[in-house]
Amino acid sequence: IDSLTYNKLNVLHWHMVDAQSFPIKSMNEKSDLLYKGAYTSSLTYSLNDINNITKYAGMRGVRLVLEIDVPGHAASWGDGYPNIMADCEVKYSYNINDFALNPILDDTYEVIGGLLSDLIIALNVSSTSSTSSLSS
Repeated sequence: IDSLTYNKLNVLHWHMVDAQSFPIKSMNEKSDLLYKGAYTSSLTYSLNDINNITKYAGMRGVRLVLEIDVPGHAASWGDGYPNIMADCEVKYSYNINDFALNPILDDTYEVIGGLLSDLIIALNVSSTSSTSSLSS
């Protein structure tokens, strides 16, 4: 974040979640097992960590854009919620990036909704916020 400001850049696109790892510790009961997709339990971000990073960036005039891949690139979601994964593991086992969430299940939207609820609070997203946003 500091190096962005030194180089007169003001946006950090934080690609936080991908097929290989899910490092966010959600506190919402509908999405609290997602962290099981992290590389290790020590390589995770709490909601407080995300909030602090967002504030740090905002104080330096850096807009934080957090990206969470859905419904594709979702293999890491399956470690905590295998029931919301589309049935493509065998067909696409050669490429972890092809694993997707199942869009026809209500549970899928409950997990996504729980995570987004947490992130909206952690990022202090509001209709007037200009220092943080969500991208998918």
